[in-house]
Amino acid sequence: MLVSFDGRGDFSGSSVNFVVDGKPAPGNPYSFSGGTYTVNSDCTFTFNLTDCDATVAVHGIVVDTGGGEFSGNVLSSNTNVTGTIDAKKVSKEEASVAILG
Repeated sequence: MLVSFDGRGDFSGSSVNFVVDGKPAPGNPYSFSGGTYTVNSDCTFTFNLTDCDATVAVHGIVVDTGGGEFSGNVLSSNTNVTGTIDAKKVSKEEASVAILG
């Protein structure tokens, strides 16, 4: 999942891949257009995906003081879509390589 956070509570992206028991989930990738997020003064955050096959909320904590890494729990209206997330900030160059494969 590659997303771009705007610093004002919205983010954009295009697809997310879910992993089940260490393997890609059937139906990957799932599409979404973006969502909203909040980051609190205690470094906890919530973000919500929109236009996904389920309502997906992620609750967690920013673990790098520069905002370059976060970790959290995935909660969903679909009971099959739960788990954890770990994410790291990447440069535009790294994102281009990831997209191009």
